[in-house]
Amino acid sequence: RCVFSGIKMPQVRLYIDLPFEKGAVLPLSADQGHYLMHVMRLQSGDPVAVFNGREGEWSGAFQPHKRTPHILLESQHLNQS
Repeated sequence: RCVFSGIKMPQVRLYIDLPFEKGAVLPLSADQGHYLMHVMRLQSGDPVAVFNGREGEWSGAFQPHKRTPHILLESQHLNQS
């Protein structure tokens, strides 16, 4: 995991076709959850960059719940151009 000045930087960038707003909980598909948990081996709270093609790129925290893993959106860091 990449760390810059004590802040974990996202290594994973994921497309999610849902509206974004700060604090939103974005449920992941079974495939997305599998990819993040078993391929990328992310742990609870690990940073993930997400985008939807409309609202720029956001940072969020991965939450690996067994039934419905999700991303908790934290902030927008790139505007859609």
